[in-house]
Amino acid sequence: MLHHGYSPLSATNGLPTTAVRNLGGKLGAQIAEHFKTESLTELLSASLAAFQSFLSDDTATWAYNTIRGHDRSPVEPKSRIKSMLSTKSFRDPLPSSVADAQLWVEVFLADICSRLEDEGVMDGRRRPKTMTMTITGKHSGSRNKQTSIPAAGKIERELLAKIAEGLLRQVVGEPSVLPCTGLSLQVAGIEDREEGNMGIGAFLIKGGRVKGADKRAGGGGGERAPAEDKRRRVGDDAGRFVAAPALCGDNGSGREDAASDAPSAFRCPECGADVAMGAEEEHRDWHFARSLMLEDRAAAAAAAAATARERVTRSAPPVVPKGKAGGSSSSGGGGGGKGKRGKKDASKLEKGQRKLAF
Repeated sequence: MLHHGYSPLSATNGLPTTAVRNLGGKLGAQIAEHFKTESLTELLSASLAAFQSFLSDDTATWAYNTIRGHDRSPVEPKSRIKSMLSTKSFRDPLPSSVADAQLWVEVFLADICSRLEDEGVMDGRRRPKTMTMTITGKHSGSRNKQTSIPAAGKIERELLAKIAEGLLRQVVGEPSVLPCTGLSLQVAGIEDREEGNMGIGAFLIKGGRVKGADKRAGGGGGERAPAEDKRRRVGDDAGRFVAAPALCGDNGSGREDAASDAPSAFRCPECGADVAMGAEEEHRDWHFARSLMLEDRAAAAAAAAATARERVTRSAPPVVPKGKAGGSSSSGGGGGGKGKRGKKDASKLEKGQRKLAF
């Protein structure tokens, strides 16, 4: 911030044209070539018409005012920092041991931690996600290792030092990385934390609070009530697929038949159970669903049995009557030779066979 009455021209004395923002490239070279000078002090004597003679009106006006320290472009808000890097390039003598590299890692941590504190990371308002360490060996290329920073817990110097130490052990384990000509440490993915987030431990009851909850649930007694037995019908799996209807007098420990003369109950003609008034339609639907399930099961069993019979019938060899088989083998005349063509002589032995005496 400059005090009132301070002339910006005094700060540009002796500076070259390339020192001005956006004049270090082709535009600055074009201006220096046209006026045969790179000194801002000498360019102050040039008029606006001289700039407009070889530049467009907008560019000439902007360059004319910028050289004089007048910049009316809107000020843009600074974006939040998302990464921090601390690096060092070495000259002889180069770090040649893990201890030398560890000293520089501690320097990097001190630098990064101070900057993280300014960004509110140490206070919990923001949090980084990853840490990366890069090392450039004298006789090899760059090697880097990256790991994630735990999302739970407070960000402290001890936590970052532990992570950086693990990365250093991984990096120096690579071949030909020491001595090194460069070493850097970076934390990235710095974002604002969402408020109201809790870890999974906040939803669980631990230690003595569990015993207290059990005592309150048991009415102050130290013993837990035994589990209630549930009634199950043998051979009836309808309850696996269809919810059982509500019965009159059902308190969760089994079905209790109400009195037959109870005015608030309806006796089912199919199963004889007493159903609460108003639940008749639901009870009938349950019987209907159960009957459909049993019909589908019977149809599936019948289809499976038919398939099994058909498979057995196909696999069984055909039965030939004895008389028909004998007539075909004993047929004589001209057809006798044809019938004996495919039949082998049992008394004739083939090569490699011999007859055993029993």
